[in-house]
Amino acid sequence: MGNPATAPRTHLTVEAVREIFNLRPQLSPNGFLDASNHDNCPRAVAKRYGVTSKVVRDIWNRKTWVHATQELWTQKEKLVHLFETASPDRRCKILSTLDGEQKTAFQEILRTTRRRPGRPVGAKDFGPRSDNRLKAPKREQQEYFNKHECDSSAENSSVESSMTMHDEASSLDDSSEARISIGELC
Repeated sequence: MGNPATAPRTHLTVEAVREIFNLRPQLSPNGFLDASNHDNCPRAVAKRYGVTSKVVRDIWNRKTWVHATQELWTQKEKLVHLFETASPDRRCKILSTLDGEQKTAFQEILRTTRRRPGRPVGAKDFGPRSDNRLKAPKREQQEYFNKHECDSSAENSSVESSMTMHDEASSLDDSSEARISIGELC
């Protein structure tokens, strides 16, 4: 496999894009994709047409090649696209032309199909990552610290006694012979 940046690019035609759009998996009645047909997964379709799976997903999600696939869209997809691309004033006008029943049905369609920018909730993480520093130490770590606590407390007490001896020695005048060697401090 070569570098994708230097690999020759496949130029899609309008006919090929329409074929790719027609190969998108259909939704089952409960609203989920039909996973029984693996021939129409984005990777398989991408390999067949010599493009990346991202290109296939963008065509299926109506993000690219809108002019080529628009006549293949369902009425629901056309309404959603019209509303998504309309200005806020135009959106109000669209909603005001609908009667009560149509308006609630259209709002339900928008609620279920509206694409929000960014990664979908739960696509990567289920929640914010916890800070490991705030967690209680693991049992092995706690046992290690408990075991070495006695050793460290003995070292601390010897350092403290050396410091008090040093303080006492510094309080004496220079003529006295109270000097502490480095070996006593360590």
